[in-house]
Amino acid sequence: MGSSEAELLDWASERTARKWPGAAVTRAQALRGDLSTRRFFRLSLKARASRAPATAILVDLGPDDLPAYVRVLGMLSEPPEEPPWVNIHRFLSGIGAPVPALYGADP
Repeated sequence: MGSSEAELLDWASERTARKWPGAAVTRAQALRGDLSTRRFFRLSLKARASRAPATAILVDLGPDDLPAYVRVLGMLSEPPEEPPWVNIHRFLSGIGAPVPALYGADP
């Protein structure tokens, strides 16, 4: 996403309402990240007659969805159709591995 915090929260609010009609983001708390460009937020959700979770984690991948070394070393001849982490999540879920739910992605 690589957006301002306000844009991220607007995106999260819109996605929350679309995923769980009647639910809303009531709070966003920035979480400590690592040394990458990724940013993490814990979203508090208020569910009105929906099955929304009480909280969710929003991850902003920053300006690039691939590690810099992949591009520097020319490891891919063309950009992937979807970020590799989505494919890995699908694989792990498919074999029954305990992975967090993926509620949405906007590559």
